[in-house]
Amino acid sequence: MRLAHKLGLHSRAASAHLDPVERRQHDRVFWLAYILDKNLSLCAQQPSVQRDDDIDLDLPSPSPTDNEEDGGTAGVVITTDGKTQMNFFLARVQLANIEGGVYDCLYSTLAVNCSPGERSMARERIVSSLEERRASIPPEFGAGVVASSTSNNPANSGFFCVLHSTYLQCMTLVNQAHAWDEQPLKLRVLCRLC
Repeated sequence: MRLAHKLGLHSRAASAHLDPVERRQHDRVFWLAYILDKNLSLCAQQPSVQRDDDIDLDLPSPSPTDNEEDGGTAGVVITTDGKTQMNFFLARVQLANIEGGVYDCLYSTLAVNCSPGERSMARERIVSSLEERRASIPPEFGAGVVASSTSNNPANSGFFCVLHSTYLQCMTLVNQAHAWDEQPLKLRVLCRLC
């Protein structure tokens, strides 16, 4: 992530001189690094390397087209019957952003020192974002049916397993933070001393 930042992949200005195909490739490399950074941060419950405030790239296009020279539909998953499609790459970037929010708003030192009311509001915002993300996934790509609806490409099932399990991991950590907040102060002090 630091190398991507050093190369300026997080900034439009650094790739302004490139042709559109190369610029799109730079953006994709950055967003892949971003996903990994936010996911590792959440798993380790440590701050991510990339601050969201430092990014001025556009999110991946919600509906890329086939006529882009570099395979513009990269990240788009289509059901076996061809009737439904979803931009998995965009959904994964958006979920990575929420993953960063889980750490920043609930587990960072700043968040831990916030008032219970502020933490409660942060939890509500995160849960709302997670539910919005989940609701934006077409039913054909839901956890229970994605294996059959994308049977023409079994790798897609793995992608969606990652998407759905990351959602569950975020919800678990949000609920864990909520349970921690609800414990009496004396018990929390004792736990920290142990």
